[in-house]
Parts: sequence; C-alpha cells; structure tokens
Amino acid sequence: MTGAKDIKAGGHYGLDFDGNRVLQYPLYTDENEIGQTLQTLLFGSTATKSGRTWINSDFTSGLDAAQTKVYDNLRDKLHAPQQTVYTLIRELAGIAAQGADKFSQRDYLAEFDVLNNEQKQALDSGMIAGNTRPADYSSYDSMILSSEYRDDSKRSKAVRTLYETYGIPVYKVHRMLQAAGEQSNVQKTEEQWLMTAINQDTELSNQQKDAMTAQLIVGATKSREQGWEKYVKGNMDIRTYAGYTLKQEALKDTYKGQDDADKKADAEMYEYLKNENLSADARKSLYQALSLAVEPDSYDMLTNKKQVEYRDALEKSELPFETYHKLWNMKKSKNSDNSFTYTKKEIVSEMEHMGLSKVQINAVCQSFGWAAPYQQTKTASSGSGRAKGSGSKSTKKNGGKISSNGDTANTLRRLTGLPQLPNL
Repeated sequence: MTGAKDIKAGGHYGLDFDGNRVLQYPLYTDENEIGQTLQTLLFGSTATKSGRTWINSDFTSGLDAAQTKVYDNLRDKLHAPQQTVYTLIRELAGIAAQGADKFSQRDYLAEFDVLNNEQKQALDSGMIAGNTRPADYSSYDSMILSSEYRDDSKRSKAVRTLYETYGIPVYKVHRMLQAAGEQSNVQKTEEQWLMTAINQDTELSNQQKDAMTAQLIVGATKSREQGWEKYVKGNMDIRTYAGYTLKQEALKDTYKGQDDADKKADAEMYEYLKNENLSADARKSLYQALSLAVEPDSYDMLTNKKQVEYRDALEKSELPFETYHKLWNMKKSKNSDNSFTYTKKEIVSEMEHMGLSKVQINAVCQSFGWAAPYQQTKTASSGSGRAKGSGSKSTKKNGGKISSNGDTANTLRRLTGLPQLPNL
C-alpha cells in the first residue's frame, strides 16, 4: 500500500519539524519505468534507487518545504521533466550555499535547454529571485539584461543601448565588464582594463568599439561627457580621448594624499600632452576638457572660449607673455577668506603703472572676461601710445617721486602693503 501511494504521489513525502510537507525522495512517474513501478509495489519505495540514496544520506537528501512546493508546482502544473527539476533544485541549493551570487545561479539554470522559459522562471522564482522578479529566459541575452541590467543606473542604460542600438551582444559586454572588475588592481583600474579589452577585441567593428567607449567610459562621468561634447568632439576619436581621461585619473591616483596633488598631476599631464603627436586644436581641446590647472607658459595655453577669442589680440599687441603671466597671477590671487586679492580697478591701475598701451590693457582685460576699460577705435594700433610692457620705465610720478613702473613686485607691495611676492 505504501509503495502504491508513493507511486501515485510521485515520491515519498513526510513532514518536517514544523509540520510542513516535504519530499523525502522522488519517484519519476513521467519516465514510465516499469521496473521501478514493480520494485516499488513489491518491496516499497525505499527499495528504489532514489529511496536508497535517501537512506544512505542519513535521510538528508530530500527537499525542504519551500523546495518541495517548487518541485510540485513544476511537476503538476508546468509538466516539467521531474528528474531534471529535482536535480536542478538540489544543485541550485548547493551552489547558493557555497556563496554563488544570483547571476551565477541563473547562468547555470539557463544552460538547461530541456526546460522552457516559463519553467525556468518558476525555478528562478522559487530558488533564486526571493522577493524580486525572476529573469527572462527567452534568450541568453534576455536573461543577462533582466538579471543584471534592469535598473535605471548609467551602466544598465548603457548596456541596453549597446544591445538595442548597436547590436552588441549583451553577453559580450557583460563578460568584458566582469573580467575588467576581476582583473583590476593597483597597476590598472577597471576602466583601463575595459578600455584595453575594447580596443583589442577582434569581433567588434570600429563603430561598436566607439559606442562601447562612449557608453561605458566617457558616459560614465559627467565631466568626461561634457569634455567630449563641448571641447574635444571633432578634434580626435572618442577612444583616444577616453585614453587621455584615464591617463589623467591614473596620475591623480599616483599623487593622491600629497600636498597639491591635483596640481602635480595636472602639471605632469600637461607635459605628457606636450609630447604627444597631436594637432594644436586637439591639444588645446584636451587642456579644456581635462581642466588642467597648470601655470600657462605661453599664449597657446589660453584655451577657454573667451581667452581664445582675444589670444590673437594679445599676441598682436606684442605684450610679452612674462608680463601677462604676472597679471594673470594677480587676477587669480585670493585672500584667506577666498575673496579676490585685487580688483579689476587695481589691476588696470597696475597695468598703467607698468607702461602698457591701451590696446594691451584692453586685450588683457578681455582675456580675463572683463569689459575693455578703454574705448576701442579702428585706428588704434599695437604700437601707438605707451611702451609695450617690455620692461621700459615710465616717468609717471607717484607721490612726488619717479617710480620704476616696470617693477611689478614693488607696485603690488604699494597696492596691498604685502611683503615682496615670490617670482612666478
């Protein structure tokens, strides 16, 4: 009687300590095994292979209450292959106990082609998902998307865009991201590994490589994205630009914790870019995109939008760059409360004492983003008026004394009462 009952139930059931129904071992009724049926009727279900396995495991090889519900549902309602389902439930529980994450469990489940999407989702719901939605197993890419990239994070949106717009398989992108994360170390960051993997891939087209770079590296931060769109786009390809952004970040990591770390990193990056085989426009666009906080050493470094507009005027006015550099530092100088040390009026007055022409003063002010203090006329020329700021002395009186107006440091002390400034 017990054997017949177990055959009808599809296995031998019992109760756990809480009174819940549990499957202690299965009898696979969908396999039409006459030998198993006769054996069970004659000697009881414990004489079957699965019954003996249960006994030899000290009665521990069965399913718990939650697993039993999953098994019964798949067997009775979804008509899934019983032995496959029972084996999968046991194996999924085993790899989860060993610390496998949800994706690893789903990756394992996805391999069983004998199960359809609905059956796999039922197993996922009962064994993996917990309180979340199960994955979609209609295809391998769908499984990865629904498991790992279903939220609204930048990375998830990027992976979906690469799949839907550029036809890049999700599994390829996911494996690259996984490998980059696993291989990252102090010598190479995750994004550097990813950039290398993208460049070295032999299956992706150049367009797809550019798309991956745009979505996963440049698009990963607002500053990189803005740098590309506002300054660099059109001057170089996006993978080259991404490489320079990662180089700058690597330098910043090198100087991390040191005084003036960012300035040191930017200075080294500037020297690096000077030696790169870049066009003048490409180099200038990188200075802007990377926001390099370095001391200018020529008019070529005046690269923001307003400065570029007036750079030619500065050069045509024949104002020595050394003089401009001193004025540039005056303009940047700040007090301890973060207020600017010098006003526009004081800096203009300083330029007058230095002997700069009106054309030169206007050009300097405009490069600083200020309105020109002198009315500009078509007849004005860089050679008219005062000296060119080349170090010649003015005879303008100051308090009854003749001042050496080319001496910027003395004038700064006169304006502020500060001790002598260091040479810049």
